[in-house]
Amino acid sequence: MRYALIGQKLGHSFSKDIHTSLGLSYDHIQLEPSEVEDFLRCNDYAGLNVTIPYKEVAYSSVDILDESASSVGAVNTILYRDGKSIGYNTDVKGMRYMLSTIGVSLRDKRVLILGSGGTSRTAQALCRLDGAKDVYVCSRSGEINYSSVYSLADSIDVIINCTPVGMYPLNDGVPIDLGRFGRLVAVADCIYNPLKSRLLLDAERLGINYVNGISMLVAQAVYAEEIWRGESMDSSVIEEISSRLTLSKTNIALIGMPGSGKSTLGKLLAERLGRDYIDTDEQITSLYGDIPTIISTEGESTFRDREREVVSRVSTYSGIVISTGGGTILDSENVLNLEQNAVIVFVSRGLKKLATGGRPISQSVGVEKLWLERKDKYLSVADYVVVNDSDIDSAMRQLEEIYEDIGNQWC
Repeated sequence: MRYALIGQKLGHSFSKDIHTSLGLSYDHIQLEPSEVEDFLRCNDYAGLNVTIPYKEVAYSSVDILDESASSVGAVNTILYRDGKSIGYNTDVKGMRYMLSTIGVSLRDKRVLILGSGGTSRTAQALCRLDGAKDVYVCSRSGEINYSSVYSLADSIDVIINCTPVGMYPLNDGVPIDLGRFGRLVAVADCIYNPLKSRLLLDAERLGINYVNGISMLVAQAVYAEEIWRGESMDSSVIEEISSRLTLSKTNIALIGMPGSGKSTLGKLLAERLGRDYIDTDEQITSLYGDIPTIISTEGESTFRDREREVVSRVSTYSGIVISTGGGTILDSENVLNLEQNAVIVFVSRGLKKLATGGRPISQSVGVEKLWLERKDKYLSVADYVVVNDSDIDSAMRQLEEIYEDIGNQWC
C-alpha cells in the first residue's frame, strides 16, 4: 500500500524521511489549490497526510470526520477504507508530545499563542483539552497584536509560536521580544527548519526552557501511521526518529585561529561522515576574489561584509560540515546564524604552530595579539573544543568522539 503527503510547497519537508524510515512507501505530491478537491476524491493511495494550506479543504472534503479533526476544524490525516475517506487530526497529540519533551503541561497555565492560522487552531484546541487557565492569541490584525501584546507580559507562562516568522529561508526573523516576558517557563516554536529559530536562541540566552517543532512533526507522523496500520506504536519510536533526524540535520561548524587546521579537519570529517563540506573563505574567494587582495584594496570592513553574507547563506544549509575564517565569530550576527543549525567546535592549536602564510591579518597584527583579542570569544561560542597540537589523526579522533556525543545527547 502507498501513502503520500499533499501540500503546495514540499521542497523542505522532512515527512518522507520519517515515514520511509518506518517502512512505508511514501510520496510527496505538490498540488495547486484548484487540484486538491479532485485529488482527495480520486487517488490510488491508502492514506494521505495533508499540510499547509490544504488542511481546511480536506476537512470539508472527507466523507467522515473523526472527533480529533472536529475539535480543531482541520484534517491532516486521511484513511481510505471501504470506499470512504475518514479525516483525522494528529497535530494536537503531536503538539502535546512536543511540550512533554521539556516537561511542560498546559494545565492551569496562561498561554500566549503567536499566530491565528491552522497551527494556531491546533494550539488553541490543545489548550482547551489540557485545561489551560487563560489563552491569548496574538496576530497582526487581532485584538491582541504585536504592539499591544506586551501588556500581558507579566502574566504569560508559556508561549507557542505558530507563525512562520524565523523559518527557512528567512531565518533571521523574530516574532516577539522574549526579554519583556518576566515569568515565562517555556517557549515552544513549531518551526523545525532552522533547528533553533532566533526565538529559541533568545529563549536559550534568557535561560528559558524551549523546544523546536521536530518532535511534533515526528509525533504527528507516527500517530498517523497508527491510524493507517490500525495498531499502536511504542512512544520510543518518536524519540528515536526525532533524535536521528535532528542529528542528520545538524551542521558541524569549526571555528578557530587562522592556520589552526580547520579546513583540513573539516574536509576529512565531511568525508568520513558522508556530508557536504563548505569552507567560508573558499566561498568568499569564489564569489569575490582573493581574500588578501580584497583586504589590501578594499579594506577589512569590506571583507567582513562579504564574510557575513556568505555565513548567513551557508548557515541555512543543514547536515553539512563548515570551516570558518579565523575572525568569523567576532561578528555576533555570524554567531547567531551559525548557532541556528550547528554545533560549534573550537579547533585549538599552539600559537607557534599556526601557519601565517597568505593570511594578511595574522601577518599585520601578529598571532599573539589576535589570540588575546579572540580567545574569550572562541571559548564562549564553542560547544566543544578540539586540540590540534599533535598529529591529524588525534584531532580527528576527538572530532569523531564529539559527533558520537552529539548523537548520544539526542538518541
